[in-house]
Amino acid sequence: MTKLLLFLIFPLFLFSNEDYSIVIKGKFNDSLSDITQDYNGNLSVVGFSEKFSTSIKPKQQTFYNAFDYLASTKDNSAKQIRLIRLNEEGNINLDFSASLSQMNRAVSVIKTPTNGYYIGGYTENGSLLLLKLDASANVIFSKTFGTQSYDQMNQLVALKDGGVLAVGSAITTRSKMDNIFNQGLGVNDIFVTRFSKNGELLWNKKLGTTNDDRGVSATEAYDGTILLIGTSAKGDNREVLLFRLSENGDKIWMQNYKKHKMLNVYSLITLRDQNFLTLLTYYDEKYKEKIKLVKFDLQKNILQETDVDYKGSSKLVDIKESVNNELIAVGQTTNTGKTKALAIKFSKDLLPVWKNVYGTNSRELFNAVTITSDGQYAVAGEKTTSDNEFTNMWVLKLFNDGGIAPKVFNKDSSEVIKALYAQLNIVFAKEIKNGTIKISKNLKITFDYGRFNFKVGEYKLTKEQNEFLAPFSKKLLETLKPYAKYIKRFRVNGFTSSEWKSATSETGYLKNSKLSSARGFEVLSKIYKTNKTDQKWLSKILDNSGNSYADQVKLYNAEDKKASRRVELKIVLN
Repeated sequence: MTKLLLFLIFPLFLFSNEDYSIVIKGKFNDSLSDITQDYNGNLSVVGFSEKFSTSIKPKQQTFYNAFDYLASTKDNSAKQIRLIRLNEEGNINLDFSASLSQMNRAVSVIKTPTNGYYIGGYTENGSLLLLKLDASANVIFSKTFGTQSYDQMNQLVALKDGGVLAVGSAITTRSKMDNIFNQGLGVNDIFVTRFSKNGELLWNKKLGTTNDDRGVSATEAYDGTILLIGTSAKGDNREVLLFRLSENGDKIWMQNYKKHKMLNVYSLITLRDQNFLTLLTYYDEKYKEKIKLVKFDLQKNILQETDVDYKGSSKLVDIKESVNNELIAVGQTTNTGKTKALAIKFSKDLLPVWKNVYGTNSRELFNAVTITSDGQYAVAGEKTTSDNEFTNMWVLKLFNDGGIAPKVFNKDSSEVIKALYAQLNIVFAKEIKNGTIKISKNLKITFDYGRFNFKVGEYKLTKEQNEFLAPFSKKLLETLKPYAKYIKRFRVNGFTSSEWKSATSETGYLKNSKLSSARGFEVLSKIYKTNKTDQKWLSKILDNSGNSYADQVKLYNAEDKKASRRVELKIVLN
């Protein structure tokens, strides 16, 4: 089999705007299949680019359409694995392409502990590929493996021991050259291979039934066993097959799921509660593809099933879970002949929080998503543009609320302030409109006095204040996370009026200072305790100050004593 040994720099054209929505255009069809974040914050994506070779030099002939150009080529289309790395500004700082005699494409990318990569893929003639690269995309090793028949990889899975698992399918073979596969199980079989971190092939397994079986996705359980999912088709029926395998690939159990006549499966993940979640679709009576989420445990018990109602024919193909147990899933939806990229955020109870489509009047779709270190969602897929019908690579960053995030800001804090101020006004538009809060251009947040003024001499939060602060602080922190690298302090400032404890005396001032600090601390404590998953970050930026009665609220040039007994928030940037 052909061995992969050479990487070449591949030219590109980059188009973008102020949003982090990057379209990487080539001469022919390109697409992205997976995305991951490097340890320095860069995004790395893999997919394929189509390249053509021609013996006619550009000066010898002018081509006015792709068909004439194709007619001049000496070779057919040659898809090649492509690895691209983007920095926070959306600029490309690494771009390598595989160079094989056979067409090939990547399906997965996984980070290594040294900031390098595992890349899994396959050639068009049915050979499976595994590459290990260093952080600069130099080849550490390359493996070509599989059966003597046509094989296809669908996913490369990271394992706890540093190795990887390749999941896919193999056409049944009767060849004696395949010593462990000399008798296939059916038309197609599920094919799974395990490698050590050093690239040693540990085992191959064929699984399935006598029907047409295909391996799609896998995940590692907390006990080291492997959960594997695929499909089994016979005639116009297609059901889901679920396997639990030992670390050595031996089958522990197999379970089928066939609640609908025609099922597709796209992704399988291990949840933080040690259960498992898979993305399925089925076809309704109008033959439209409908989304279904199924949660189950290690003993194959179904814990929850959620159908997602969305117009048109829709599917979600990749899903990730955040540290607060929320889920982000991406895919596509087609309605009235138009295909758009689709993203849906789910609560930990698998209820949709929001559903968004992305794109223009062209064809767009998402193939993969990852949750970045700042809590944003990075998405990869493909997009056509108005100037041609070829597919292009497409990378977006999304805020936690589904909006498209901007590119990284420069070091001018004024630009960051403007952007954060604008984002806060979008997120809290309802609260601002009804007068619950007010946000100043210097990133100071004040509350309506009816809600957050204190009685004379008191500092404890009321029931109403506690109930307001919990959801408000969660919403605020989710908005601040994408700007975390620019935030130096999150200040909680307490204030008093000048009416308590003989304020004009030395003792009165000190007691008012202590009281104002206590008011700020109560709010700080509530924010900190409510947002447990963010406490590590909050412990670095939260601080509390007591301002006594030094900054009074004025009404008609006189002190508004009730309004002065308050707490304010201030975001301070680097």
